Amino acid sequence: MNSHDGASGNSAGKRDAAAGSPGPSDSTALGDAELAWLALAPDEPIRWRGRPRIQTIYPWLAVTLLGTLTLLAAVVRELVPWQGLLLVVLLVVPTAWQYARLSRTVFVITARRVAIRQGVLGRSVRTVSLEHIQNTTVTQGVAGRFVGYGTVSIDTAGGTLLAFWNVDDPSSVRRTLNRYRSRCRDRRLQSEAVSRSARSEPIPGTLAQWQAVREEVRAARRALDERETVR
Repeated sequence: MNSHDGASGNSAGKRDAAAGSPGPSDSTALGDAELAWLALAPDEPIRWRGRPRIQTIYPWLAVTLLGTLTLLAAVVRELVPWQGLLLVVLLVVPTAWQYARLSRTVFVITARRVAIRQGVLGRSVRTVSLEHIQNTTVTQGVAGRFVGYGTVSIDTAGGTLLAFWNVDDPSSVRRTLNRYRSRCRDRRLQSEAVSRSARSEPIPGTLAQWQAVREEVRAARRALDERETVR
């Protein structure tokens, strides 16, 4: 390999390494222990991993804080009995549930598939091969466009819909997904071509033999042409 090819190979390796690093949605580092549920194959590197944007819980926190302050003011002014403070639990529980839901959700793109793990009390894991993905779309609300987060929806061949919801920079996540989906499809097509080539019957004879046959055909054709000319 010449020096130009070596430089190209190094550049390609750096690009793959950069593509395999955690994306912008990976605001909380995901260690190998946290991805043990994925059961990766030896030749299946992770290309992107992330979580929903934790800041999307802020509206829930605001409602909880406002509700708590309102109840405290009502108790101090004796508008409601002190037992009314028990209602704070009704405000805190939904917010805590939303936080647990966000923190326990993980999105992963590998060289072969996409995976989603979620669940608070239990654990649900959904995986889809990159080859089975038909279409991807990005959806952002007003707040999402302003702050920079959104949802990447994934349509599969079986009609299943997956979503990387509330991730940072969803357009970048979609580009990463589509890039490795294309690579996976190209590898499959190449593998099928090699398989068809291996199954095909070899052409009998050598090149020299076929060249000799060609010369004999040409000689016979010249002889026929000369005979037609004499007539």
